[in-house]
Amino acid sequence: MGQKLAAFNTNHAFVGYHDTQDSPPPSGRRVIEISDEQWQELMAEQSIGRVLTVSEGGMILVSDPPLPTVEEITASNAYVRDGLLDTATRAINPLQDAVDTQSATPAEESLLLKWKVYRRDVNRVDLTQVAPAWPEQP
Repeated sequence: MGQKLAAFNTNHAFVGYHDTQDSPPPSGRRVIEISDEQWQELMAEQSIGRVLTVSEGGMILVSDPPLPTVEEITASNAYVRDGLLDTATRAINPLQDAVDTQSATPAEESLLLKWKVYRRDVNRVDLTQVAPAWPEQP
């Protein structure tokens, strides 16, 4: 094994590890030398989700990942919401058909109401929350 290297891009974001003997960096890749001990520590930090960057002075900085933006949170929650609404609609449709054709049992009428309340409650969830409390399905 050769010298361990940490590679980074022009934005100082970490992009990978190299070894001068086993996996030399491509020509022109920005790298800094690190010890085997540093390599193991950095790998451990990455394994728990920490982010590596390189300072202007060539120091490796370890930090928590950036928090998602409100737009990212909203988009993620909208995806979950849409899936829950699809599930509710698939449950509601045959129950509504039974009611519309006057062939619903009392249990089906009751379940239809529960699914409609659930669907209403899903639509009212605040999508900007990091971990919204989704209503429980009937």
